[in-house]
Amino acid sequence: MDAPAVPTVKYDDIEPKLATGDILIFHGASGISLQIEQTTQSQFSHAAMVIRPDPSKPPFVWQTGPGPIVVDAMTMPHMAAHSCHTCAMRSST
Repeated sequence: MDAPAVPTVKYDDIEPKLATGDILIFHGASGISLQIEQTTQSQFSHAAMVIRPDPSKPPFVWQTGPGPIVVDAMTMPHMAAHSCHTCAMRSST
């Protein structure tokens, strides 16, 4: 059975409407993303939650990662298996 088609949207088109609690799902092109999608038989490799305490500012995106340690793009400290980025700093994979 084929998975239903899911429309792709550009981040810039949805960013003004994003609010705390929104969930973003991603399809990646990296090796790890494709491996996750194949193993889980899913169209998506990872997800993130939006945190936007101030609607006049860019939101934060809270996401999990496959490794035990990641580096936060904003503050650069090592964090255990999660990170929080401003979307302006975030690059999609």
